[in-house]
Amino acid sequence: METILTANMGRVIPKISSSLSSSSSSSLADGDTAMKVEPPLLRRTGNYQPPIWDFQFIQSLHNPYVGDKYMNRFNDLKEEMKNNLMLMVELDVKLELIDNLERLGVSYHFKDEIMQILKSIHDQISSTDNSLYSTALKFRLLRQHGFHILSLSKFLVYTYLKHVDFY
Repeated sequence: METILTANMGRVIPKISSSLSSSSSSSLADGDTAMKVEPPLLRRTGNYQPPIWDFQFIQSLHNPYVGDKYMNRFNDLKEEMKNNLMLMVELDVKLELIDNLERLGVSYHFKDEIMQILKSIHDQISSTDNSLYSTALKFRLLRQHGFHILSLSKFLVYTYLKHVDFY
């Protein structure tokens, strides 16, 4: 029994072999071939153990942080963070905060503010960066959010050599 192992997630696909048996060759016309499909190999089971928590136990768990009190506090903190994000002056601090919010997985709460900040940064690309870190962070965040930026080497040359006097 021959099988073909494909690159498609390791699935085993049976090989279709064309062979003529001596008994069936007399009943076939010239040029016809009989297709014989071999059955696929049986896959091993994972033998996974059932979970130790049943459905009723999971449904009975109580979360003390539900209710209007906590949702109001959450919304207040979210609004406070949006205001702080918009009032920050220093560019490096804004970029690091955006990066941290994305790494924590909560940036979707502030997507409009983040896009507004990145749009303003994209419109006024300047050479006020003091470090390679802040330039690379700016480049990565702008690229991640779909802004058209030159390649990194051209971006570095443009931002650092833009205001250099050669005279």
